[in-house]
Amino acid sequence: MGISDGMSYSSILVKFCFLLILTSAVASWIAFTTSSWGVNSDTVYTGIWRRCQGQVCVMLDGYPKVWFGVFQAFAIIGFMGINVAVVTIALYMFGASCKGNRETGFVAALVCIFTALFWLIAVIIFGAKYELDDEVSGPDSLDRLGFSFGLAVAALGLELIVGILMVLEVRLKAK
Repeated sequence: MGISDGMSYSSILVKFCFLLILTSAVASWIAFTTSSWGVNSDTVYTGIWRRCQGQVCVMLDGYPKVWFGVFQAFAIIGFMGINVAVVTIALYMFGASCKGNRETGFVAALVCIFTALFWLIAVIIFGAKYELDDEVSGPDSLDRLGFSFGLAVAALGLELIVGILMVLEVRLKAK
């Protein structure tokens, strides 16, 4: 009964935000866990946590390049933020004491906007440094960004849109 009440009580805008943030979370989970952020001509796939060639994978946690550690840190914060945003928007829709609460909506908007910026920084770092680092991408290879990179870009874009729409929702609710 709580879910049906939450759905009937929520505005179309909040329902749309919930759908977008769920889509963003799925894209974020796939991007975070797969090893196709960068691909080179030798079929070496590089992700946030491992680099694979064929069936052989090497873990990249603790990788000595500073830029890669910074990339991982920003990716973690962005990934966790999308998950927090899903929970916060769900509370805004369905939570007994948080249902339609302006503060909860505002927190959801802030989480979406700020953690989308963290994902954006991670994407920028990886996109700028991947092709320049022969240890990560491989020497003399034709590097390209993979589908995981694209999913991260889509996730951060959707999350940013949700943040803006939630600000709009909170402003409309105040009137």
